[in-house]
Amino acid sequence: MEGLSQLVTSRFSFGPGHDTKSDLASLPVPLEFYYELVDVFNNPSLFEAAHFQKYPIDVILQYLKCTHQFYLERRLGEIELSIENLVRNNEQGEHWFEFLHRFFETYKTELTEHILDEEENLFPYIDALLLAEQKKEVHFQFSQKIKLINFLLRHDHQIEDDLRKVVRILGEKSGQFEDSFSFRMLIIQLKNFELDLAIHARMEEEVLMPKALELEKEILNNAKIPLKGGDV
Repeated sequence: MEGLSQLVTSRFSFGPGHDTKSDLASLPVPLEFYYELVDVFNNPSLFEAAHFQKYPIDVILQYLKCTHQFYLERRLGEIELSIENLVRNNEQGEHWFEFLHRFFETYKTELTEHILDEEENLFPYIDALLLAEQKKEVHFQFSQKIKLINFLLRHDHQIEDDLRKVVRILGEKSGQFEDSFSFRMLIIQLKNFELDLAIHARMEEEVLMPKALELEKEILNNAKIPLKGGDV
């Protein structure tokens, strides 16, 4: 089981044939940003939006994109395998493991849809804003118009809340399965993922969105930046 610092590193270095223990100098984010993330993962109470707002928006966006890739291509699959292993080796006939398996299948689908919504709509729009900020010509399709404030308002915490409830129930049952290595590993994975999601959500809501809203306002008020193809 990887430590919390390695959990942070993995999302930046994750990729086919890539060594997740690669030199930190090769990370696509500033080392100061990485170390602040590690501190927050080790002690979530240290998270303060102001500490991360000092970084350019493209750094925050890179972190969030890498985190999405990490979730979809690694973390969700690892948790799913752990749950399947519990179900497969369920010698006590524990029905709750079957429920957990069904829950996670639904949870995985919902989280994936949430991520794809951001990857296909929110993030490309912010990328386009960054191009416009650089005074490059950007073509915005009116049909793809996004109101950032509306996107923020409909960003609820149901996904994080559902996982938190399951982690709590698992903790209540831990005494029954204290001899099961698979059960203990799953609890660690889910607790780490719960922490990860909470940090991810705060990075989006408290750092990325305010910076994106400010950038959007600046661009729309700057008549010198040529925005073609309709209003943003």
